[in-house]
Amino acid sequence: SISDIEQIVNEMIGDVNASHTGFYPRAQKVKPRPPRAYLGLEFDYSQVLEEGIPIKVVYPQSRLADYYHIQNGDILLAIDGTLITPYSSLDKLLAGKAGKLIKLLILKEGQKIEAELNGLTWSEQRKLYYDYKTEQSKKMVKELTQDRIGYVHIPAMGNTDYENFRREVFRDNADKEALIIDVRGNSGGHIHDKLISMLNQRYYAYSTSRRYSGKLNPEPRGIWAKPTILLVDEHSFSDGEIFPTVYQELKLGKIVGQPTSGSVIGTWEFRLLDGSSMRLPGSGWYRLDGTNMEGNGVQPDIVVENKPEDIIAGKDAQLLRAIEEILKELN
Repeated sequence: SISDIEQIVNEMIGDVNASHTGFYPRAQKVKPRPPRAYLGLEFDYSQVLEEGIPIKVVYPQSRLADYYHIQNGDILLAIDGTLITPYSSLDKLLAGKAGKLIKLLILKEGQKIEAELNGLTWSEQRKLYYDYKTEQSKKMVKELTQDRIGYVHIPAMGNTDYENFRREVFRDNADKEALIIDVRGNSGGHIHDKLISMLNQRYYAYSTSRRYSGKLNPEPRGIWAKPTILLVDEHSFSDGEIFPTVYQELKLGKIVGQPTSGSVIGTWEFRLLDGSSMRLPGSGWYRLDGTNMEGNGVQPDIVVENKPEDIIAGKDAQLLRAIEEILKELN
């Protein structure tokens, strides 16, 4: 079958040991699996109850939090009338219900509450999770630095990501003394040069305008000339690695985290006669000393691992170290 061919070809491509490559088989007429629905929350699987399952985290922008005011620690008792026991399969109860109305029974402060929502897709759940985690990081930085330091996460390297970065920097952090830039988990793209240009320029003059009370404004506009520190990890990918590589080459600041994977190569897609396609290497990226970025990830100045027990406890050791280092630089 085409699936067998896919496995064999990808095994062969694996011998090339190059990123961004792969064989993508033509579409087959197979019965799709019913998409699992999500609820905008996380469960606490460390507790086993006779009835229901505890809710560990409710994402603040979810319907359950915003409309029903469900909180961490409340208990989900039933899904569409089916009571939840230690033997219940939540995947089965939520299978095929993405985009469909789901009725929940939740125990909140001793009272049973009936809630209704449309089942979320994986992408919608992921967006709620991302917003929640990012806000947690911003809150931590604000509290531990007395609001002196800004924090911005860049999830990918597209034009929209660049515009979002600029907006967050100059709308939310223009008054900050320094900036923590986080590219952990960055999936890549093509905006490294825009980011570097924004961080590498320096002010050269001041201008004034009678329309704006004659205040001295540094020129050029739209750059960040204050201290920065960069976070990377093993999930920073592609252009999410080129950016920290150049950041390090230009000595713009320290890098904290885990070494990146070294997945930096340009590939081109080739369409095959049967409708399948392949991505094959077409261009490379190299440091100024000639080192190939492919296979040679960014080595942080300060290596910090987020250990499994830290992740479970909600502790971000890498971000904590970045805060410590940038405060030392300021002080």
